[in-house]
Amino acid sequence: MKPKLRFKGFQEDWLPLPLRNTLEVNNGQDYKHLQPGIIPVYGTGGYMLSVNEYLSNSDAIGIGRKGTIDKPLFLKAPFWTVDTLFFLSPKKGFDLGFLFSRAQTIKWKKYDESTGVPSLSKLNIQSIISHFPSVAEQAEIADYMANLDAQISEEEKKIERLEQVKAASLQTMFPQDGETTPRLRFSGFTGEWKFNNLGSLGSWLKGQPLTKEQISAKAQNPCIHYGQLFGKYGAVIEKVDSFTNVYPFTMSQVGDILFPDSDVTPDGLARCSCLLQDNVVLGGGIIIFRPFSGVNSSFLSYLVNTKKKEIIALVTGTTVKHINANSLSSLKIKLPESLPEQEKIASYFSNLDRQIALEKQKLEKLKQVKAACLDQMFV
Repeated sequence: MKPKLRFKGFQEDWLPLPLRNTLEVNNGQDYKHLQPGIIPVYGTGGYMLSVNEYLSNSDAIGIGRKGTIDKPLFLKAPFWTVDTLFFLSPKKGFDLGFLFSRAQTIKWKKYDESTGVPSLSKLNIQSIISHFPSVAEQAEIADYMANLDAQISEEEKKIERLEQVKAASLQTMFPQDGETTPRLRFSGFTGEWKFNNLGSLGSWLKGQPLTKEQISAKAQNPCIHYGQLFGKYGAVIEKVDSFTNVYPFTMSQVGDILFPDSDVTPDGLARCSCLLQDNVVLGGGIIIFRPFSGVNSSFLSYLVNTKKKEIIALVTGTTVKHINANSLSSLKIKLPESLPEQEKIASYFSNLDRQIALEKQKLEKLKQVKAACLDQMFV
């Protein structure tokens, strides 16, 4: 058999081999008798802690014995693995990088032996049949996939750094408890930020029922369904990409701030999004806050999203949690009276969010390329 896509110069068929011919399956061990140190300990979920001894001094592949069995890990030596994580070492004539990519193409759950917690046995892993090319072709593929993984890793680090910058900025550019001015401020702005109840800064409306079945890509009117506020949208929504033919309805104005009115957890309600598009159909379950003039809506959205603890304190309900406009109106916030300062802060965070979104798009494209390569470059 041959893969659909391969490097020039390779034409031979890939040979079917049981994994026992290509790698050793090694057991992890308990680490609790060890002292703290610099050697990483890995479980099925990844890094756990560091100890003073290693189980292996050679790079290997981690695969779950029990629990998460379908997420291969590349283990950089030296390392220790717990007893729920096997580590796989290549035999002579087999490239570790290629084996790691090969491991990502195996449907491990197909070999689950349990009726409860997913489990793999050493014998089961060894008996899996997979196809392998020459050592030279393995090395070519391994280098290519390693470079792709490095790009993905670098993109993930970029996103992590940007999100750390954002988290730090949210702490320093808004006054904390007991403060009336932020610790970090754009030049040219002075004076204390003033206390306000959220309700004094605008008026409230409510969305009207809109089901998922009423949303269609072929429809005409842009819309937001209640469920889209969870995960899909951040503090600022520049443009929506869902549509409905339901009309007339509750329609947005530029600058409306949207809150969900119920969720299964209090944390789910401690959020809001500023919508920068008008004439959007707003569905049921959405509380709409429309700020008065003199308040920058994007700024207010970022500010309110720093008040997670205070919003959670306003939540009611047992199984399903609820919040309403009356409760949100009592939320105490501090904001500068200077509209230009509000705008400056809003612009800073909006640009940061756009940069994060752009890097996430790059990351997603790289992951799609990798998925396509795993599909096309392996038998």
